[in-house]
Amino acid sequence: PVRDAVWEVVRYPSRPVAHLIWIYAVAMLAYNSTPPVFALYLSQRFGINETNIGWFFIVFGGVGVLMRAFVVGPINERFGEVRTMRLGAALYGLGYLLIPLAASVPVFLVCQTLLPLGTALLFPANSALVSHRADRHEYGLVLGVQQALRGVASVIGPIWAGFAYQSLGPRVPFFACAVIIACALLIATRVRSEEPVAATA
Repeated sequence: PVRDAVWEVVRYPSRPVAHLIWIYAVAMLAYNSTPPVFALYLSQRFGINETNIGWFFIVFGGVGVLMRAFVVGPINERFGEVRTMRLGAALYGLGYLLIPLAASVPVFLVCQTLLPLGTALLFPANSALVSHRADRHEYGLVLGVQQALRGVASVIGPIWAGFAYQSLGPRVPFFACAVIIACALLIATRVRSEEPVAATA
């Protein structure tokens, strides 16, 4: 059952596949945290409203699509999935760190592009590593654990981000997400590139 598998990941976080699942879960916490406050921040900081906020989402989505279509594959081939995952986490965290420091809309857009750049590298590489290093008969269960933790993140993320935005300041959720991604990157540094592929029999 997925519940037992989740408990195994919690109890034994140093196992190779558990490492990868924790990277995914921690990064997903940040991924699910800022969307609810994104529009509020743009409105408060730059006066963006419903007539022009769509451009920000077009940039986010467009960069993500282009990355997955043309860039992710070559980067994976050149650097390997582990380093690609680390690079994605670094870009993702850097985006969160720089966004609240942007003083104008053009600078904000440049900083914002780091988010889809990072996620396009981080999450596919992470999923590929899980598929390589999990036993074939456990792969579906591992994916279930990932989705269960993603569900938890999708509940917790908006709650804490909304509270932080309202109580601590509009920039706090973004800085906090940078710290969260830094934790994911720290875990990623412990994933070994030369780890053997799990048995498939």
